[in-house]
Amino acid sequence: MTDPTDPLSQLPSGSGLLVIGADNVTAKQNLVMRNNSVGIAVVQLPPAFAALDPRINPFPDNTRISENVVLLNGGKPDPRIAPFPPSDLIWDFSGTGN
Repeated sequence: MTDPTDPLSQLPSGSGLLVIGADNVTAKQNLVMRNNSVGIAVVQLPPAFAALDPRINPFPDNTRISENVVLLNGGKPDPRIAPFPPSDLIWDFSGTGN
């Protein structure tokens, strides 16, 4: 059984590459296949976790996702991926310069 107070237990299982509130990330020339929930996701840090420290900027900024092969992801999604649909690529439209 997972500890619900552990932030990592809140992440959906079956995720390939997750960029959560990070800045200046480049993901290039990766093969991301057959992850149950999502291939690559760029999303903001959930508000509950961002509230733990007011110095945290929860938004991903200046993320570059290019020249990757991302296929066949999202076939058996974890319910924790909601409200996003299972997919190869997810971006929640947060942050700037992505």
